[in-house]
Amino acid sequence: MLIPIHSIADIITNSSTVEYIMASNRTIEVFKAFMQDVLKTAGVTTPVDELFNIEIEPDPNWVKNTIYEDLRGSEWGIDYTIDMITPELFSRIDSNYDTREEYIQYLKNGEDLEGISHLYIKITTKEGEDITHDIQDSFGLASRYDG
Repeated sequence: MLIPIHSIADIITNSSTVEYIMASNRTIEVFKAFMQDVLKTAGVTTPVDELFNIEIEPDPNWVKNTIYEDLRGSEWGIDYTIDMITPELFSRIDSNYDTREEYIQYLKNGEDLEGISHLYIKITTKEGEDITHDIQDSFGLASRYDG
């Protein structure tokens, strides 16, 4: 389930408030408890940990777009991943990082230069099948930009 965990905003009269939510190991534990309750309502008593792997990782679309933008759009259409950042590719990247390792850590942390987190909860079966979108679609979750 791709659940953005960066912020929740609410408009109050002429101003707005923003609550920033940081991911932690507790995020995973709370989500597992939620999933266990959902399974329980369907009559499933198997522990979540025996059915799924649940982890926090950077949003793959943000990673892809960040690398593309840092390459200044020279290679449109490639679905970049962190694993693709070879020393040769890094040498063509225009970023604020001096080393490839620092740049990779920046992407793994999922936080952009404005301080917005791009981390998501990822759910896979024990067999390795990514079911993130399937579960997200089951709940009808959506996000929107309110401008």
